[in-house]
Amino acid sequence: MKSFRPIACYNSIYKIISSILVVRLKKVFHKIIELQQTAYVPGRIITDGILIMQELMVGYHRNSGASRCAIKVDIVKAYDTIR
Repeated sequence: MKSFRPIACYNSIYKIISSILVVRLKKVFHKIIELQQTAYVPGRIITDGILIMQELMVGYHRNSGASRCAIKVDIVKAYDTIR
């Protein structure tokens, strides 16, 4: 057993654990993820959020009712990116 390398088993173990987690998370996915989350969710489109925000901004300029405030937050530095 000198040539036994347990590190070679890690990839298989990882795949098994990942598969189990995917099956379990799919059962509670709809309870965890909010309806406003549009990216990376089956049946939802990432551009929906952009279109909703654009419609809100157009509506803000049209209506002359109560005062409104809009805040744009740049979260680029909050997440790692690959360039």
